[in-house]
Amino acid sequence: MLARLLPLIAPLLVGAAQGLAFRPSSAPIAAWTWVAGAYAICLVIALAYLRSEEALVEQLRYAGGDAARGLLIAAGGLVVVYGASAAAMALLPTLATRELYVLVERTIALPHPWQRALALVAFAAAEELVWRGGVLRALEGRVGSARAGWLAGALYVLSVVPTLRAPMIGAAVVLAVATTLLVRRTGRVLPAIVGHAMFSWLAVDLLLPTLWNGVK
Repeated sequence: MLARLLPLIAPLLVGAAQGLAFRPSSAPIAAWTWVAGAYAICLVIALAYLRSEEALVEQLRYAGGDAARGLLIAAGGLVVVYGASAAAMALLPTLATRELYVLVERTIALPHPWQRALALVAFAAAEELVWRGGVLRALEGRVGSARAGWLAGALYVLSVVPTLRAPMIGAAVVLAVATTLLVRRTGRVLPAIVGHAMFSWLAVDLLLPTLWNGVK
């Protein structure tokens, strides 16, 4: 019963945690602890649901080309986000710089590259297993497979809206579209986890420093 409510529980729980994480008064490490806690709860529900449906092993099965698909998704998403960021810097420099500062402050909460990499991979895996795994599967029986993927993607974006940060919401839209298409094509979550993890790592350790160095 709880698993069938995941499409309602996940946006509310994760959205509330995301809103807390990006409050000006929240310390970065403490803020991300809220988000990690919310995803941990949703992940337990999603994994239990997928296991009860005998779908967990198949969703995490590796197939040839998964790494290449993930890299393609990451590279394409990075190009889109970089283009949008560059346009924002040109059109709204003051607002864009302020948004960029907040993102840099939050993402460097873990100063060591290996700590950030592990955290990004963990978050990518949790997000994909929750949204493209548990939530999507819970919705399939109600709205059909074709609509379920896009609705799960929309709920994922909705959970990011409470951050009130345009770059975060924009990146969520890009990831939602890319990973939804990938999951629909492969029928598995693992390629989406790979693509999401690569995108997050490149965005945090390459794109954000590049943009920030350009405005300092």
